[in-house]
Amino acid sequence: MLKFIGVKVDDHMTEYPGDSKVEDGWEKIKQTLQNIPYTKKRLSSVRRIWGKLRRDKQWKEAITVLDEFISGKHEIISKEIAPFDKKKLKLIVVDLVS
Repeated sequence: MLKFIGVKVDDHMTEYPGDSKVEDGWEKIKQTLQNIPYTKKRLSSVRRIWGKLRRDKQWKEAITVLDEFISGKHEIISKEIAPFDKKKLKLIVVDLVS
């Protein structure tokens, strides 16, 4: 769904380069959709929106509905994991005596 709407937004921006409101709104929605925790009910709602988008092909309406869906949702922002450093690797051995 994100890819489909992203393509439509890109097409719209090539046609109407001055309409940055759509692109800015879409970027905010896309970022929030990637960071919210999904419950069964939320997944069901997103699937319902996607099904309606596939049927009607109204991507601007889907953006509006997704904006309403994400309003008030708490985002979980994850920290990026540092790359593995072999220099910090240590071997620790524990000897158990029975």
